[in-house]
Amino acid sequence: MEAVSNLLKRTAVVLHRPIYPRNIGMCARAMGNLGCQELHVIAPRCDWTSSMVHHELRQGATHGAHVLEAATVHKSLEEFLEARGQGVRIGFTAREGYGRRIHDLTELIETLSAQDDHPIHVNAPGKATQIQLHFGTEDDGMSLEELEPMNFLCKLPSTTRVSSFNLSHAVLLGMHVLATTYDRLRPESDAATNSESGTEAEDINALPPGRLEYPRKAIRDWLEALGFDLDSRKISIETSLNRVLLSHCPTPDDVRLLEKVLFQTVEKLKKKN
Repeated sequence: MEAVSNLLKRTAVVLHRPIYPRNIGMCARAMGNLGCQELHVIAPRCDWTSSMVHHELRQGATHGAHVLEAATVHKSLEEFLEARGQGVRIGFTAREGYGRRIHDLTELIETLSAQDDHPIHVNAPGKATQIQLHFGTEDDGMSLEELEPMNFLCKLPSTTRVSSFNLSHAVLLGMHVLATTYDRLRPESDAATNSESGTEAEDINALPPGRLEYPRKAIRDWLEALGFDLDSRKISIETSLNRVLLSHCPTPDDVRLLEKVLFQTVEKLKKKN
């Protein structure tokens, strides 16, 4: 059997508002196939307390039952971010729009692989960076609110114009492209454990106690103080700037420093006026 990618050992799959229990179970099965262990389900739209729902979940999971049983259910996106707010968050969507830069997943991983200082490469004991793959609900994908905290937005490869995938197929394809591309380009990065029988992945950095708020209001106040028209429909400099800053996966200290700089700049601009 092929060795399990160590990148997948520190990768979490996050399902936003999934509808169909069997689909959730099949996602767990796909994760079991590739050795990805951590599943998060945010605000499921099926009755998670129902015995019938759990029967369908288990039917879909089959050999991925262990992943399903260890899954964490969150009431809301806010609750998830408070518990697991750190890491490299990759959201999957096929819908282009103002302020959105949709990457091809393979090209994104190739780009990050070439950046030696990017957090995606950190796999030291107790400091390993978690990779999060976020997938939207079956009927309309990820909402704007769900896309906002993503570090990167990606689309899955397709050889036709049909860009919509079954949820479990999307999860399987996303994990496979992520692992095979990264392991091909940086095989030494996760060399510490490279067999199915090896040790478990190291502890992943979680968000420290207390919700870390990304300083969107401070950025907006700063841009307005500089005289930018944030209501322009042609291009949203506010959205674009947030996306650039989030793409570098700032640490809590980075965010606090940025917020301090922004506030001080705004205060000085106000005094000049």
